[in-house]
Amino acid sequence: MGFVNFSVLLLLGIIWGSSFMFIKVGVAELPPLLVAAGRMGIGALFLLALLMVQGKRLPRDGGLWARIALMGLINNAIPFTLIPWGEERIPSALASILNATMPLFTVLIAHYWTADERLSRAKLLGVTVGFLGVMALMGTDVTDPTRASTQGELAVIVAAACYAVATIFARKYLHGPEPAVLATGQLATGFVFTLPPILLTVRPGPAAPSFPALASVAALGLLGSGLAYLIYYWLLRRINATQMSLVTYLLPVTAVFWGAALLGESLGANHLLGLGLIFIGIMVVNGTGQLAYRRLAHMLSAWLWPGRA
Repeated sequence: MGFVNFSVLLLLGIIWGSSFMFIKVGVAELPPLLVAAGRMGIGALFLLALLMVQGKRLPRDGGLWARIALMGLINNAIPFTLIPWGEERIPSALASILNATMPLFTVLIAHYWTADERLSRAKLLGVTVGFLGVMALMGTDVTDPTRASTQGELAVIVAAACYAVATIFARKYLHGPEPAVLATGQLATGFVFTLPPILLTVRPGPAAPSFPALASVAALGLLGSGLAYLIYYWLLRRINATQMSLVTYLLPVTAVFWGAALLGESLGANHLLGLGLIFIGIMVVNGTGQLAYRRLAHMLSAWLWPGRA
């Protein structure tokens, strides 16, 4: 992965890292389905307006729309509902670390679903080290059972698995159309998928939602969905699915910095340790020199088997 691709990947991590904060603010007053639908609806309108300004049209190929709709279900409607549902029950920080299990799913699925992304020891080591970095970043919050429900944790893990499947599916079956067209289509179809359950289950609340709640949903739509998916598809054509999934490791990192910048939270030693491990994991998975892999393997061997290193 070159410098430009890595820089764009970092930008995507910063944008998506803020989504957990916006989701937490939104679900404090709105049902998860409405947060998901609002996010997708606003994002789709934003991208559709962009297409109109550029004089572009949506495709008319029925087969392509079927694939786009499947992406809208797996990559949007399901995870965009599960994560807010989970964040009603667990802290947003914990949701971000559970979401970081996506690369583990991606490596395993890509091994069986693709011909050029076979599971190697370097990849497995890289994603494992990255996940350890995420654990270090979150510190003792991960082991505090009083702050999380099992149902909420499982919801976010299932969402992460959906993202992994969608990432590989898009790389294999969604070639041709421009990123803006694909993103618009999947957000629009994802929005449609949420309408029936909203009509069946959601009832008006006793009070109108506050401005922060509505603004958070708008930010999710414009930034976390509209702009982010333009970047997502741009990157997906330049890096492989496993590398793409590493953006998930950046989400807890950026969430910490968002908290420090906006909420006055401080950075501890565990945050710096986690940051270092995460970027080592990215370097190993990307194959940035076999030296990094050999050094990391030697360090782990010395730690696990002191007499054999």
